[in-house]
Amino acid sequence: MGLDGFSIWHLIILLIIVAMIFGTGKLKNVGSDLAAAVRSFREGLQGERKDEERKPEERKNETTEAGSSSPPPRAP
Repeated sequence: MGLDGFSIWHLIILLIIVAMIFGTGKLKNVGSDLAAAVRSFREGLQGERKDEERKPEERKNETTEAGSSSPPPRAP
């Protein structure tokens, strides 16, 4: 027996049924979309790590520069 009462045959039959319902083309699209989402998530995590590695003074300067800008004057 495999995964808590499911044998390999159960999994194979389940995969065949899913392939018949959705079709292999749609499953391929779902797989590529999922891969792109995971890749984007990883790149986002790496970007946060790079931001955290910067010196605290650099982050402080960025926050003061962003907060010191005044809004544009209103038109009469």
